[in-house]
Amino acid sequence: MEQMSEMTAYCGLHCDECKAFKATQTKDLEWKKQIAKHWSDQGEIKFKPEDVDCHGCKSDTISGFCRKLCEIRPLQRVSMQQAERLFVSRRRCNEKP
Repeated sequence: MEQMSEMTAYCGLHCDECKAFKATQTKDLEWKKQIAKHWSDQGEIKFKPEDVDCHGCKSDTISGFCRKLCEIRPLQRVSMQQAERLFVSRRRCNEKP
């Protein structure tokens, strides 16, 4: 099983591959607007560009998508071994723009 690094979210997503993380790091407001619109179009929750701000799952600033919809992050107090087991189906998070 792959080892989880500091830039691996609790769900197994690699933060440095996440578009919200990249848009935050590059301070790209237009990209954040596009991401927020895409997320909003996916369901009932409406997102603003500032909801895209994310410095990684293990930081104090995580995206609104993860903050509002992630089922794994609330379990962050579990051991890394348990978190790795929960990883199974969460790769879909990276399918968001």
